[in-house]
Amino acid sequence: MDFSKNTVLKENYAFLVADADAHIRAGEHGLYHRDTRFLSRYAWNLGAFQTLLAHSPRPDLFEAHYALIEGPSQLIGVRRRLELTSRTLRDTLTVENTSAEKRTVTLTLNVASDFADLFEARGWREVKREGIEKQMGEEVRFSYEASDGLQMGAALQFSQAPDVADDDSVTFNLELGVKERLELRVTVQIESPLQENAPLMSYEAWREQINVSAEKPEHQTALTQAVDDLRALLFSTECGLYPAAGIPWFVCAFGRDALLTAHLMLPWGEEVAKGTLRYLARYQGKTYDEARAEAPGKIMHELRFGE
Repeated sequence: MDFSKNTVLKENYAFLVADADAHIRAGEHGLYHRDTRFLSRYAWNLGAFQTLLAHSPRPDLFEAHYALIEGPSQLIGVRRRLELTSRTLRDTLTVENTSAEKRTVTLTLNVASDFADLFEARGWREVKREGIEKQMGEEVRFSYEASDGLQMGAALQFSQAPDVADDDSVTFNLELGVKERLELRVTVQIESPLQENAPLMSYEAWREQINVSAEKPEHQTALTQAVDDLRALLFSTECGLYPAAGIPWFVCAFGRDALLTAHLMLPWGEEVAKGTLRYLARYQGKTYDEARAEAPGKIMHELRFGE
């Protein structure tokens, strides 16, 4: 996958992989949490709308401006803001009629879930899952009981009821007067019984801790990006902060990668080293296990949570 042509958002254990317009369509795309894909499709059908702007100002945010244009003029504008938190994806569409007459805007959201393991979604092997339940209506819900008995779910709530709900999509018909603006909000809730730890500090607090503003102005843009990227890598564990090995496919605990990152960060954030060492000690090898290459005292290579 060419990530220069795709959108990737991440916060804590949750991450989103989508196309350039932040639509989850096919292949490896998805909304993931702890190595499970909770949404395998989440795509707006915008018809004749053109993309005028699409960018990610921060690793947990995506913003876009779509427009329906006739001749030199925009008739309808749609501004979109997608925000990812530890367990929630918030999608806000602000639809504005910029023309001189009333307009009806039809927006259709296609949705699906397969609860695939991350390695399966990436093509390692296919597992036939049975028992995925789906509810389509004023609220959309997917639920699944994993092979180890864990109950997984994804719930979509809307700021207004869909006008149409069929087997794999919901449709909204928005009536807009001249110069009228409406807001449509979708909230996707990731439902997982796996432990939720302390929330991560905000990007603003993280920048202040590393004191980005003290640097020379010509260095601040590059440094801010680097500091934000480090903050994006972090996830919260029962032992404290831990840096992921990479985004998106390595949002998990690796041994060597985390030790190197934590060591290099010691002058700016020793809590990362503390969390890393505690976590590695907790999962340090205790017995001989050939299947897992475990041995007493050995530090783990990689820890996953998927089915």
